[in-house]
Amino acid sequence: MSKAGVDLASLSLYPATSEQVAESRRRQFVQWGQHLTEDQFNGLSDIYDAREQATGGKWTPWVLAPRDDPKTLDFMCACETYRRVALVKRPNSTTLDQVPAFGLACVLTPKANRGKGYASHMVRLLHWVLAADTLDPALFPSAWGAPPPKPPGVNIGDAQFCVLYSDAGADFYRMSGPTQDKSGGWEVKGNVSTLWEVAAVNDNKSVEAADKLRWNDLREEAGLEALWARDAQYIQDLVAAASLPSPSTAVIVSFLPTQGIAMYQVPRSRWHTEHMHTLDVWGTELHDQPADEPTYATWAVDTAYNPPRLIVTRIRASSKTFPLLINKILRIAKEAGLQKAEIWNLSESLVEVAASLGGRTYERTEHLPALRWYGKEQTRDIHWVFNEK
Repeated sequence: MSKAGVDLASLSLYPATSEQVAESRRRQFVQWGQHLTEDQFNGLSDIYDAREQATGGKWTPWVLAPRDDPKTLDFMCACETYRRVALVKRPNSTTLDQVPAFGLACVLTPKANRGKGYASHMVRLLHWVLAADTLDPALFPSAWGAPPPKPPGVNIGDAQFCVLYSDAGADFYRMSGPTQDKSGGWEVKGNVSTLWEVAAVNDNKSVEAADKLRWNDLREEAGLEALWARDAQYIQDLVAAASLPSPSTAVIVSFLPTQGIAMYQVPRSRWHTEHMHTLDVWGTELHDQPADEPTYATWAVDTAYNPPRLIVTRIRASSKTFPLLINKILRIAKEAGLQKAEIWNLSESLVEVAASLGGRTYERTEHLPALRWYGKEQTRDIHWVFNEK
């Protein structure tokens, strides 16, 4: 039974039908529609669904519904998963593995159903359909009835890990493991932000110096894709060499910005900037830079904040070029009418430089990246690198 006396055994997890997806989108609009009309919100969702990060069986919507009526439109709550290719480097290994992993998104319970334990039960069941055969069926709680089926034709069941970005705090997902124990769920990994107030910083002389350099400002998708392809190789090289600050016993994992992962935020941002801002540049790269010390960044608009802010999605710079790059970014943010700019998990080697440029580094209590590992190692021993927005 749930904390509200609901018989959890009567419920299970199912891939959503097209009618249930439409109902889920209606609920999402009520919760997250912000300044958009419902038609605009649905149009943006259609754009997401048609792009690379969701096509080819990578996107699956889910509902928690009664076992005796799994196609009902009166389902309890819903979520979505995105299949990804991830990198894994184990201690003392010379091999860099590419493994399937998943991102969990859009966990939403309508107000009438909240406080009954539905969402936590849904994401607990999700472990059993996503994971490779590493969860012991004997551990599935009898109070939950039969384990959820792994439906044919859905590209799941082989995940090495799953990630999410929590706005429900750290405890909710940490306590949502695959059993009734109040542990064993997702663990927060890298919730550090560096934040600039654009107006306060954008008038210093470094901006003038940055303007005198040759920058390749990226407006079109082809240029962004080419930059992310080079960046993906950079990430793979560093992870393969294990030349990253991490415990010697840690398993290193990372996603890559390719295959639509970074790109999907551009149409999302374009839609919002058409209504609110004038941003039309999504990245920049410094010309005439050493091949082994490139300087570049890409970004999007994060509308989870009010007012929205510029959020850096990928960045690479040395301590010498970082001041020029960040001031270039701040100038673009100011021209677009954005008041703040943010970087997640900035390299420790650049934090002190960022502070000298007005950047405030702190631990976020919202938008928390969290990970649940399905291998033989413990989730606490997993080191998630290049964990940007």
